[in-house]
Amino acid sequence: ADAIVNGKALNITGGPVTMRERRFTCRGCGNEWGVPFGAARPDKCPKCGASGPRRSPADLGAAHEHGRGKCCGRLK
Repeated sequence: ADAIVNGKALNITGGPVTMRERRFTCRGCGNEWGVPFGAARPDKCPKCGASGPRRSPADLGAAHEHGRGKCCGRLK
């Protein structure tokens, strides 16, 4: 916070950073697949073509696990 507020240099070190993919599940056939971060949200299942895939329950993230997500009504 001090570096940001006071304009100081910020040095971040470590190894390469990789982003995992977002996981989706088909509402029709149950197919699960991944989409790289930065790619558009899929509008249909690549296996059966059904529309409206949803995020995989295993991939909803910490906000959902702790009851802070939109589905829990705490984020607007």
